[in-house]
Amino acid sequence: MKVNIKTIPIIIIIIIIFYYIQFFIFNTISSILDQKLIIKKPLLIILSIVILTSLTKTSLLMWTKMHFILYYISAIYLGYIFNSLLSCLIFRLINIIININKNYSCLLVIYFPLIISLYGIINARIIRIEKEVIIKTKKYKNNNPLKICHLTDLHLGLIYQKNFTRKIVNMIKNNIKPEIIVITGDLFDFSNIPNYEFIEPFNELDIPILYVTGNHEVIIGKNEIFNILNKTKIKNIGDQLIPYKFKNINFMGLDYESKIEKLKDITYDKNKFNIVLNHVPIPPQELIQYNIDLFLCGHTHGGQTFPFNVLTFLNSKCYVGLYEYLNIYTYVSSGLGTALIPMRIGSKSVISIIKIESLDED
Repeated sequence: MKVNIKTIPIIIIIIIIFYYIQFFIFNTISSILDQKLIIKKPLLIILSIVILTSLTKTSLLMWTKMHFILYYISAIYLGYIFNSLLSCLIFRLINIIININKNYSCLLVIYFPLIISLYGIINARIIRIEKEVIIKTKKYKNNNPLKICHLTDLHLGLIYQKNFTRKIVNMIKNNIKPEIIVITGDLFDFSNIPNYEFIEPFNELDIPILYVTGNHEVIIGKNEIFNILNKTKIKNIGDQLIPYKFKNINFMGLDYESKIEKLKDITYDKNKFNIVLNHVPIPPQELIQYNIDLFLCGHTHGGQTFPFNVLTFLNSKCYVGLYEYLNIYTYVSSGLGTALIPMRIGSKSVISIIKIESLDED
């Protein structure tokens, strides 16, 4: 295992932070049970290192089956510890005002984090098909509506693998039946080396599949990703100077870290209906000068889990769903996979459907 000398202080700080978080949680439980729990420091240090596995690539068992097991356990434990911390903080604050009896205290601090963590794991694995988003426009001159299947943030890696993709592909084939698929980044997760088998089911789909990179692909390395995509039907259109034309619609892509200004380098008909794929949301108000009609993206995960969904909502101009300004649309999907913690609390794993329809001239 190679560890950059510069990352050692960061690793130590992370271990210390989680050491004291767990110490706080165990002390709170001890006060509720009215008995002193024997909290051994070496155990807390070991558990803190286990949590570190879900945050970094530091496992000695890297790329083995055991590493998958260790990563999955550590990711779940990270989520549980976070939920426990929130419960303990709420308990401490309420207990300052009123004295909570032992039964309610146990329910809040001991049982609730377990129940909500279990719910989050199950909820993250349930894939839902979103209600169709219908966009009517005079620019689309076709009697037949165009159905677009929008996928994003699959995070294929140590947690989500081929079976996950297989389920998505089966839903597309049997339930959605779109004419084109777009994937707006984070197809792979930094937790594992990209694997062709994870995306192999997409080859069963006999329709165009367009793709742009996300931040996780940048972490992994774009060239490594593109070498795998070349074996599939998935076409990367990020930063291409010529738009991908399909049914009188221009599809353009911006890879992660590319600025919106790059659209000025692309030659496209402004009178056509123009769709841009990007990983990170951009509000429709900022797209006016580029003659963009629809901007498809992901990245936010709908906040993924509480309280990050609240913080994401407060801190983001485009949180999740459809945003419109002067007939310019930005659609943000909450995505399919998860990052770091394999839980969704207050968000859903979704396949989005966008339908473009012709609006008759008056």
